[in-house]
Amino acid sequence: MEDIAQYDVAFICVPVWWYTAPMPVFTFLEQYALKGKTVIPFCTAYSGPSSTLRDIEAATPNSTHAEGLCIVTKEQGGQGMEAKHDRIDKWLMKIGF
Repeated sequence: MEDIAQYDVAFICVPVWWYTAPMPVFTFLEQYALKGKTVIPFCTAYSGPSSTLRDIEAATPNSTHAEGLCIVTKEQGGQGMEAKHDRIDKWLMKIGF
């Protein structure tokens, strides 16, 4: 496993699969100690975040959580994402990045 002890913040960026994060993400969260770190959930979805952001927070109960973001896009293959950059930039500034 990679040593993540040197990091204070973990952005957990995922696609929404069947209303939540993909199962390998939860496996990662179980295997890596994020206790005491700030976890920032971020997801992309076709219809909406469903429970994805909340599920990531629930899987990291010993972490601090910054406000997450879900970017909804109806385009496939990343098309149209440039139109979302302004929203992402504003969110990052709002949470201090």
